[in-house]
Amino acid sequence: MNQPTSTPTRSPTQSSPRVLVTTHAQAEALLEEPNQDILGAIMEGHFSASEIAKNIKKPLKTVLYRLERLLSVGLVLQEGERKRSGRAVKLYQLSSEQGWDIPFSLTPAHTARELVSGQLRPRMNHFFDVTGDHLARSDLTIRISKGEQNQITINISSPEQRGNNVGSFSSLRLDSEKAKEIAQELRELLQKYQALEETGNLEGYMLGIFFAQDTQT
Repeated sequence: MNQPTSTPTRSPTQSSPRVLVTTHAQAEALLEEPNQDILGAIMEGHFSASEIAKNIKKPLKTVLYRLERLLSVGLVLQEGERKRSGRAVKLYQLSSEQGWDIPFSLTPAHTARELVSGQLRPRMNHFFDVTGDHLARSDLTIRISKGEQNQITINISSPEQRGNNVGSFSSLRLDSEKAKEIAQELRELLQKYQALEETGNLEGYMLGIFFAQDTQT
């Protein structure tokens, strides 16, 4: 059943507030990875469907289909046109400059684990794929070592590694104050690199940070 497009509700933040999602249709559309690719492509302005397709390397037909859905639930707006070769080309932009907040009750997930897994698993699988592509199997090393807190650290690398890929996992034992300090440092580090504005011949990179309390450690 189609959900009606809602009037955006501002989240209670001080500046450039995010929009609070109010319908199941909006929540489902935002949580679908193909839609997230399109939303990310138009985060910084007005773009045509062909520009979006080129940016995310998807067929134009697919992008147009996704845009129609995002338009129907009010997540994307058609704002103006641009002349190209004598014809008008539609331009699209986000309905929220700073993104959206989605209440868990509006998601299709039954548990928090299901929601987190559904969002992170495709990205982790993609990370495994691209990392494997850049490692030379003939000289691959899996390093398992002991850290200062007697924890095990796992690092996979190759002297012939192509690209600048980093992947390392470890467990830590921390008090609550130190855990809060590390979590804040990681948030700031992520924000620092998300704010980079590079120009020129650029390559795509994945950036993800995981830090969670482990009750099994």
